[in-house]
Amino acid sequence: MATARRASRPSVTADTLAAPRRNPHAPEHVKTVLSCLRTILEEEWEHLRYAVRDLDALAALGFGNEALDQLVVDHILGIA
Repeated sequence: MATARRASRPSVTADTLAAPRRNPHAPEHVKTVLSCLRTILEEEWEHLRYAVRDLDALAALGFGNEALDQLVVDHILGIA
């Protein structure tokens, strides 16, 4: 993963980040690449926060690592 980041970093410039992109939800509102990237990172951060919070809550209810792992697998498979 670190290698991929290092390989892609040199090609990102201020001009690249400032490039306009069409907003898929509101085409009349142009966004920059930086704005899009910021939105993605904020969304991922919020997902992580809620996942950690929920895992902490499940652990407090007595679910151990194996039970939590099974809940994750069941969710992925659409069983839960």
